[in-house]
Order: sequence, then C-alpha cells, then structure tokens
Amino acid sequence: MFQDKLHRVFFGTIPALFCCSIGLTLVNATARPQAPVTSAAQTKKLADLMPEGDGKKLVVARCHNCHSLETTINAHHDRKEWDATLQRMINLGTYLTDDDRKLVLDYLVANYPPKDADSAATPLATPPSSPK
Repeated sequence: MFQDKLHRVFFGTIPALFCCSIGLTLVNATARPQAPVTSAAQTKKLADLMPEGDGKKLVVARCHNCHSLETTINAHHDRKEWDATLQRMINLGTYLTDDDRKLVLDYLVANYPPKDADSAATPLATPPSSPK
C-alpha cells in the first residue's frame, strides 16, 4: 500500500511538476522582450524625428529597450489602443511609474494618433528618398 502511494508520487506527480516547470520556463523565455535591433546612432536619428514634448524622453528611454523606435513612430493609435499597448509593454517588463505612464500615454496620443486614409501609406520614420 505504501509502495503504491510512493510509486504514484514518484512516477506521477514529480514528473508532471517537472514538465510544468520546463513549460513555464520556455513560455517565459519566449515572452521576454528582445534586445534592441537598432544601433545607438539609429536610435538617435529616429528620436530626432520625434516631436518634442513631455514624455518624449521617456518614450525614447523605455521603448527602444525592447524594439526599434521605428515601431513606436510608425504605430498610430487612439487613446484606448495606446493605453492597451502600454499595459502590454508593462506586463512584459517595462517599468513606468503611474505619473510616467500618464506622460508617455499623453505624448503618444498627441503625436501618434490614428492615421487617416491619406497619410496611411507613408510611415513617419521613413525619410524621403532623394531625387536621382
């Protein structure tokens, strides 16, 4: 009787817990933000394209840690969408105080609202091509 219980614990519960821990580790590893894909010079160039305003420094400092600023510059959302995006980034590990979050949200809403049909074809971060 005792051996049956020991056998169930050893061959049932322990392997199941081990598999769960491996699965959670893999999920966590793939959900973590990736390192920035742009150089410091490229980040500065993209930051220079961004409009000045309260929140810009925070956007540059926090957003480019996980993705290119081009991702942020080319995204155009309404307040609700930006709010959801910020929450998703916070859930992935971005640190923002409540005051910083409000500054970033207000900056993004003011400077990157939804695009209208006429401007949707031209991304903001793409510099105009020079004539040949």
